[in-house]
Amino acid sequence: MYAVWDRVVRVRFPAPRQMDSKLTNELIAEAKKYLKENPQDLLHDIEHHQRVLSLAMQIIEEEGLENDINKDLVEIICWWHDVKVPKLTDTSDKRVAEITAEYLSKKLPVELQEITFDSVKNHEFGSKPSYIEGKILQDADKLEVLSLERANNVMPMLEKGQKTKVELRAIFDMVTKKWLPIMPELYHFPFSKKYHQEHVKAAISKFEEIRKNLET
Repeated sequence: MYAVWDRVVRVRFPAPRQMDSKLTNELIAEAKKYLKENPQDLLHDIEHHQRVLSLAMQIIEEEGLENDINKDLVEIICWWHDVKVPKLTDTSDKRVAEITAEYLSKKLPVELQEITFDSVKNHEFGSKPSYIEGKILQDADKLEVLSLERANNVMPMLEKGQKTKVELRAIFDMVTKKWLPIMPELYHFPFSKKYHQEHVKAAISKFEEIRKNLET
């Protein structure tokens, strides 16, 4: 359970529940700048990050986690989790998530650096974040896979040359055949499982529609 491990860590390495508002605002503004000027692609644009943040806030509220987390940090890592920092990602073989985790964590107070690094680096499918903030981010990011708004960006990606039909079909097959069937058991919070159940049918219908378009 996240609560056991995370509380042990918190006792040993206490982290503040609130951050300096100036630093928080500066970091969010920097993330938005990168997302507007140089997003990874249309599936990881600024709107994706905004929706992930909204889902993260829903998780916090529905699970009653306000007193167990640093809400400012959750907001920051939601805005930064898929940011591509050009000068760093263009010259490294590491995954974008790890590069961004290193870059962002160094900008935060020392007591938040490990939480930040672990949460951003391990937000992707198959990874295992150690801290509650990272678990919130991971669930919110995975729930956003079900977003119809995000799915509507697939064909424009093809038109813009960001992905080929072959690449997009491979992504759809991975999501629908590998991840969607096991996602419910990977979520950390009851709200996430409930949200998934309520939205997965519409998402699958949308995915099938797009998959057909990619065959033509």
